[in-house]
Amino acid sequence: YCARLLKSKGIIVFLELAKLNPNSKFLIFGSIDSSSKDSLTKNDILIFSRKYKNVSFINNKLNPLLYKKINYPVLIVPSIYGEGFPRGIIEANTLSIPVISSKEAAEKIPIRNICYINKKHNISGYEKCINKLTKEYFSGKLYLKLENAKEKAIMNFSEKKIVEDTMELYEYLNKKR
Repeated sequence: YCARLLKSKGIIVFLELAKLNPNSKFLIFGSIDSSSKDSLTKNDILIFSRKYKNVSFINNKLNPLLYKKINYPVLIVPSIYGEGFPRGIIEANTLSIPVISSKEAAEKIPIRNICYINKKHNISGYEKCINKLTKEYFSGKLYLKLENAKEKAIMNFSEKKIVEDTMELYEYLNKKR
């Protein structure tokens, strides 16, 4: 989990998944947002840390997906927050880290088939995504899916591509004057 610790960004859903998967390690990169009533509090974190022994609250770290060495990482994005584009999905894709996402977060990405999507935003939907990912890992399909996601992410969302597209838009707008 890489986001502010907001309920609408799915932190409670993430914790419920940890509860259902006690043999897996769940890492939370993110901080409290004291300006939001939707945020976990320090006391919540203390309670959840005691309740979920397989969960580690790590706070904000620079590039957590890049530097954290994990044998089988999966980024889970259970957000229903009214945000734009969840950058963490593309960052994970470029690092060949599989992503399980809510439908709400994934539908804002203009390319398809780069993550496992829970269309119903419930715990059983996330469990189905985990099972599908595991099945594809053992069948060898996951490797191909990750390579495809990485290629699409780099091709469509590199800084170079974004700058080129932005400059093209500015040129178009200048001609409209």
